[in-house]
Amino acid sequence: MRLTAALVWLPLLARWLALTSSGWTIALAEETARSIPSSACAELRTSDLPRLGRIRGDWLGPRRFVLADPKRHRMLAYEVSDGGVESIRAPVWGSWLPAARAVQVEPTYATRFRDGLVVAAHSPPGPDSSGEAQLVLLNDEFTPVHAIRWPSAARPVGQPEREVYAGLVSQVLVSGERVALLARLRETKAIVELTLLRTDGVNSLREDALWQPLEGEYPIISHLPIRSLAATEGTNRAMYALRFAKAPFIQVLGHPSMQRLSAFPESGTPLPTFPEGFSPAFYAVAESAAFPVGLYGHGDRLYVLSREFVDGVTLWELHHLDPVKDRIVGRTRLPTNAAHVSLLPGEKYWVLEESSSFVDDGFRQPIRLLLLDSEAVEAGGELRCD
Repeated sequence: MRLTAALVWLPLLARWLALTSSGWTIALAEETARSIPSSACAELRTSDLPRLGRIRGDWLGPRRFVLADPKRHRMLAYEVSDGGVESIRAPVWGSWLPAARAVQVEPTYATRFRDGLVVAAHSPPGPDSSGEAQLVLLNDEFTPVHAIRWPSAARPVGQPEREVYAGLVSQVLVSGERVALLARLRETKAIVELTLLRTDGVNSLREDALWQPLEGEYPIISHLPIRSLAATEGTNRAMYALRFAKAPFIQVLGHPSMQRLSAFPESGTPLPTFPEGFSPAFYAVAESAAFPVGLYGHGDRLYVLSREFVDGVTLWELHHLDPVKDRIVGRTRLPTNAAHVSLLPGEKYWVLEESSSFVDDGFRQPIRLLLLDSEAVEAGGELRCD
């Protein structure tokens, strides 16, 4: 997909300006006030949650975070204050992010970038397209600044009018000028490493590496709410990926050949044998098995989230890794027994999203959000919710 200012972005920008100039504002919906106690965990009381489970967002500041809600074509922003919790949401229009070829566009992921956000947006399939993805730069008030151009891609046979680079972007990671994506490229999902360039005042991307799925990896990262990409900051700024082979491991991105860390939690290795296909049997095995489901970065540490299933109860462990020393340095037991869990590390708080079982809801709909004290998470041990 070749995004050019003349053919694609100017109509989008004009429509957005029309919306904002006609009085489009971010609506503030007050929720039940709840003071955050001094304990390590508190529930964020809000009735407005994304439809689909797994956190697809980032922090905009110490007390403000944003989540993409693809199934309702919108973004949700949350304010956390000492006096209570408020939910901020944008009004639902015909399309959250208007595009030239789509009536409805889904924001599939949002991540912090400088003073704003990079948002992955998905145009659903149409008569002559299997769906397209684009990356858009927004400021901190969710106003689009411009589109980020994809690298040139070979035009698929039978599609003479447009070039498609990615059909869907399910995860975005930005670290400095480096970008990593978990994206659907034609018929499979792959990890793509890119560099953000600035040419003639327009941001564009250069592809640096493409990592195809390993044997047996595609069903796991396609059908389960896995968080695959993470970055560390500080003197050890680097990007990593959670990979699945016969045993899961952490790949160090930024190298021409496969580099991996030696350290990895013993829990969940080797992987369970999953039934073929997207079926209730697949989720029945997944929800009663032990394996890692997420890789997170915060400061100079990596964190592996893994699920365990003991005597019919799901337990969640967060393993702390020092990627420089290449060893596990701590562990935190999370205060939840939900079927699915996703995290968002932050300066003051970590957000923990509990989601329902696939058996109860095919979307694994979020049940609630918890705020975990960052210092308590990083200290390790067992956390409890008052």
